[in-house]
Amino acid sequence: MHASVTRSRGRRTVTVILSILAVIALGIGGVIAWRLLAPAPSNWESLDATDKEMLTQLSEQYDITATHAAEIWTDAYRYEDQPLVLLRTDGEKSSFWSHAILVNMSGVTDTSGMAKIDVPGASHLDDVRISRTFAVGEWLLYAPSNFAVIDVSDRDVLAFKYNQAMLDTETTTSQGFQRFSLHENFHVTKQGLDPEAPGAWPWGAGGLIPDYPHTEAQYELLRVEARIFDRVETETDPQALAVLASDLATVRMARYTTWPTLKAEIDLEAIEGTATYVERAFDRARGLTPVQRTFTDGLEDLISDPEQQIVLERDYSYFTGAQLGLLLDRIAPDWKTQIEPAPTGSASTPFATLQRVTGVTTAPDDAELRAVVDRYLP
Repeated sequence: MHASVTRSRGRRTVTVILSILAVIALGIGGVIAWRLLAPAPSNWESLDATDKEMLTQLSEQYDITATHAAEIWTDAYRYEDQPLVLLRTDGEKSSFWSHAILVNMSGVTDTSGMAKIDVPGASHLDDVRISRTFAVGEWLLYAPSNFAVIDVSDRDVLAFKYNQAMLDTETTTSQGFQRFSLHENFHVTKQGLDPEAPGAWPWGAGGLIPDYPHTEAQYELLRVEARIFDRVETETDPQALAVLASDLATVRMARYTTWPTLKAEIDLEAIEGTATYVERAFDRARGLTPVQRTFTDGLEDLISDPEQQIVLERDYSYFTGAQLGLLLDRIAPDWKTQIEPAPTGSASTPFATLQRVTGVTTAPDDAELRAVVDRYLP
């Protein structure tokens, strides 16, 4: 009797699961059928307010990156010419999108059957197409996420989902459309090119740093770094900048020698930190200076809250990497070229460039380290 009841319950469970999966499949199938059959907007006038606002913000973004290319990254990187797929959704990380807007994609895939959108007043939006059927069978794009990297004609292309809330928060958060899309497309179109090539950027960097040392000794050195990073914003004297750079490299070598697991920060800063640098350089180029807390205050908040300490294990490198880039702008202006693989650069991470400029390649002894710490901590 017991075995019979168990089998009966097992069959009911399987039936329920299969029913749920069937409903999900029917729902996705219905969305795909609707997209294939429903007419797509065919010109600027037929777009709704959200689509028009997105393309307006994209046009503004391209105008700034075209005018300030060397400040945002380098003259050689023409962000406004990079391919991009934009998917219209109704909210953050939505699994469903109604249509795709393809930008700079005519040289990547066949767009001849797609309607061309002429954006009024746009100087750098010459190749804009709209489609309900493009990538309709790309299941990765139905994941609950804000973006995905898809293969189009053997080329990696960012498929970025946008919605009205993202457009409304553009000038207040890093999740705003212009900042967010710039950050992610920089990953794909600059850092992700030929990731298997010798000397390629550490494209796979990511994940939490394992066995992160949440200790007072580690926190003391992080506090020194925070004070150095805060001074980078305002210091202009070359000699003072050289001291800041040398002290930062010294503290870093002490941390990486004492806790080798922290070396993961080097690659995290090279990928996420430089993309955040680009994001902030873009803000400066458009005259926007979002209010940000000092590194010193922000770090204390993280250290004092056990639930927030996990930020140190990955996301903190976004900000330290961006600030390291700002320091390198002052002491090694070629760092953005040097980070690229040969023959353009030497595949040198930002930290490796810091070491090259300062000559700090080994850990300090206790007395040397204490002298640096005492310069910054009361």
